[in-house]
Amino acid sequence: MMMMMMMMMTVVSKLFCASSAWSSFISAADRQRVNTFLHRSIRCLPDLMTFEQLLEQADQQLFDKLCNNSDHCLHSLLPPPSAASQHYKLRRRAHNRDVP
Repeated sequence: MMMMMMMMMTVVSKLFCASSAWSSFISAADRQRVNTFLHRSIRCLPDLMTFEQLLEQADQQLFDKLCNNSDHCLHSLLPPPSAASQHYKLRRRAHNRDVP
């Protein structure tokens, strides 16, 4: 059982290596295959999320790292902070960036 869990975690970690770069290029059929594989592995890892949820979580973590770390190599590629977000408090936004 422990060996199976280790193998599953290895496969999941390899799936999500640089997932932000390649996840938008896979087809719906490939996404379904990965979801099926993950669904079969739920027996070993019951708290495992779906493929889309895992991708969204990885993207959000990367974006948070970019916003919070000014020394990150991709931080300079972020758009500047929005002027409206500095003066008004109308609603909670996901980020304070000015998106073109």
